[in-house]
Amino acid sequence: AVARSYPRIPPEEIRCVLVHSRERILQEMDEGLALFAQKILAGRGVELKLGDRLVAATSEKAILKSGAEIPSKTIVSTVPSAMPPLLEKLQCAKEKGRLLVDQQLALKGYEGQVWAVGDCAFIQTVSGTQAPPTAQHATREAHTVATNIAAEIHGGERALFAFEGLGKLGALGHNCAVADVFGIKISGLLAWLLWRTIYLMKLPGLPTKIRVASDWLIALLLPPNMAQLSLASGAGF
Repeated sequence: AVARSYPRIPPEEIRCVLVHSRERILQEMDEGLALFAQKILAGRGVELKLGDRLVAATSEKAILKSGAEIPSKTIVSTVPSAMPPLLEKLQCAKEKGRLLVDQQLALKGYEGQVWAVGDCAFIQTVSGTQAPPTAQHATREAHTVATNIAAEIHGGERALFAFEGLGKLGALGHNCAVADVFGIKISGLLAWLLWRTIYLMKLPGLPTKIRVASDWLIALLLPPNMAQLSLASGAGF
């Protein structure tokens, strides 16, 4: 879509490759929704290389674990978060490199003294489902820990972390998305509208909501303004 503003760039010079280590993208989503997303991206000309991963990169190419090399000047890498070195040095119970906690989010072996939440903790709900590192889980983990710390100090009933998640949303761009909300699976324009509505509702303050909604509306009615930056070129760039 951007290339239409630059008619001097031949279409054959534009190549977008998505490399994913698993056999399908969007592992957190239902398989049907993930396959729908793959079909949408492939239809837009995105090349999907599944079951492979990036192991090295130079100024000229991306090198994959399979040995394949992709000529490229631009690489966008999204990698999992790593644990801080401090946590790695702690001598305590861990699972997959994360701090192992019980259903009250207390660190195993240090119950009543240490609690852990968020990305650094390996958390399972009451049903045994591993909690993903998302904001909707983290905020509820914090509430559970606050309740249990207060109970430890003042007495009272302790809380168990039982939040299973409200749903999952994935935006695919160009007014298209996939969604799994309360077990209902939606794709396409309706999922995109749902995604936009939910995020708009979560924005703090009415003025912010109005500004963002106005910006989204203008983007629907008018084409984006393209700006070309004057960057100094050099060897290898």
